[in-house]
Amino acid sequence: MLAVVFWQQFDPAQFDLEFDEYELAAHHVTIDEVVEVIWNGFEVRRNKHYSRGYQLVGRTEAGVS
Repeated sequence: MLAVVFWQQFDPAQFDLEFDEYELAAHHVTIDEVVEVIWNGFEVRRNKHYSRGYQLVGRTEAGVS
């Protein structure tokens, strides 16, 4: 079964968010930065390097994407 997610209607308050701290650290990203991007709005893109993956692209409070 294929599930379609409507990211434009995503409300982070309705989810329990879990993060892989080791995976984030490998990309020099903190959990706080991820949370900021989720709350500030983001764009979802296909990951060019991993065919089954997606990337979340957005800005932190410091303006870093």
